[in-house]
Amino acid sequence: MAVKKGYFPSISTRVGEFLAYDLCDAAIKDAMMPIVTLTRYEETESFADAAHALVGGLDGRPAIVDFDAKPRIVTSAAEAVERRRRAAIRRAAAGQNPARPRSERELANDAERTRKTVAFNDNLQRLLDPKTGPTAWLEMTRALPELTPVVRLLDRESLWGQLDFMSDAGRRSAIRVRVDERLEVDLVVSVAEIIRSNVGSIDLIVDADNIWGRSDLALAKASSLLERLETEIGDRFAELRIILLSTSFPKVALKTVPNVLRIEELILLENLGRRFDVHFGDYGSLPNRTEDVIARGWFPHVDLVTRDRWHIELIEVNRSAAGYIAAAGAIRAKPEWRERADCWGAGSSIRSRRGSRLSKARSSPIHHHG
Repeated sequence: MAVKKGYFPSISTRVGEFLAYDLCDAAIKDAMMPIVTLTRYEETESFADAAHALVGGLDGRPAIVDFDAKPRIVTSAAEAVERRRRAAIRRAAAGQNPARPRSERELANDAERTRKTVAFNDNLQRLLDPKTGPTAWLEMTRALPELTPVVRLLDRESLWGQLDFMSDAGRRSAIRVRVDERLEVDLVVSVAEIIRSNVGSIDLIVDADNIWGRSDLALAKASSLLERLETEIGDRFAELRIILLSTSFPKVALKTVPNVLRIEELILLENLGRRFDVHFGDYGSLPNRTEDVIARGWFPHVDLVTRDRWHIELIEVNRSAAGYIAAAGAIRAKPEWRERADCWGAGSSIRSRRGSRLSKARSSPIHHHG
């Protein structure tokens, strides 16, 4: 068994995340297949707009695609009035002049944005409907041949029907199963028969999620899933494209962890690859921080990625944009910097060290591959 060629980064269509893919050279893009979570595109009213925008950014290349199931926050007119009232009280208490009233045009624009957001959330609810949602999702993506949709894991009958639907259309589909969710694992194993029948047109994404400090447990769970499927599918199991997806970048505040960390997803990949043919995937963006971490603010940091480690330089000055300059300088002083690749990330560090803040984006951390 072996680790197969190809790279499957998991990203979303949020600008800060998709930028990392968009700035890759064509040769690098050709060697990868992103697993993309669709998010709302600008102020549009449906995921179809996001899907078409994604296809435009792929330039004919393929991607596996899912959608973000979280509705967008809608601020009602009454809530907006109350927020402005509280803001006026704060301004008065601080001795500041009152803010000017909202113009009729601004109020009309607010109402139109609210209408579009409500329409988008309605579109999301249609996709989430347990009876009609799966088919609506597959029909939307079926019109875009570059995209392989992730099927929804609801129940055995629904999953079987979704895989049949895509097979009848002559299209690939993807199953994304979280190894920590026993019900999902059991559900996927229960449809092994149809996976066997369509094994050449199904991608199995084995999602181990964040494995920081628990790669051994993740290995055991991923191995158990694949062993069960191998038993059920039989001799055609080797034809199944298996993508191992994980990350080990900490969710906790970085000042509480060492500044050099093992990239544990590579350990997991190597160990699982001894038993199964697997492709490598990871989370192309850092995991969301917990609310308590966010509430305390953020420290600027720049990361250098070598073959098997993250080297993190963090400046403990809360909410300091200028701290990126110092962090970039510290990264460039490391001996590992001499082995850096000539890439966008390295260029961003150089520009940051010279004082540019154009590369700073809290939602898009910079990884430099050495």
